[in-house]
Amino acid sequence: MRTPVRVLVADDSDTMRRAICALLQAQTDLAVCGEAQDYPELLRMLSELLADVVLMDIRMPGEGRFDPTNIKAHLHGSCLLAMSVWNDEETASLARSYGAVKLLDKSQLASTLIPAIEECIQQHGTVHRA
Repeated sequence: MRTPVRVLVADDSDTMRRAICALLQAQTDLAVCGEAQDYPELLRMLSELLADVVLMDIRMPGEGRFDPTNIKAHLHGSCLLAMSVWNDEETASLARSYGAVKLLDKSQLASTLIPAIEECIQQHGTVHRA
């Protein structure tokens, strides 16, 4: 049996995090290894948890206090997927500056999240096996 891909979910909305976790938990090859509600909590979890994929809301509390380089340095090889309700060029550029493989539209996650995670794993492999 293959070890599940470990996913860390970061979103300031409890409702959104619960919906994402429910979607991920329905997949036998994926496991939610942690949840963060803001950037400080995300950085702490990135240091403590071994995530293969980080799904991060690009606009969360504390955003202005952290430089994209700081977030990238804490990824430790994890593949980053950014998500937002905004699909403008400024948000896409911000996602790229964080090192995101993709910017996902939150309204489309039900159909785009699993394929995006699979693409991350194909491109980066799994980096943190227990």
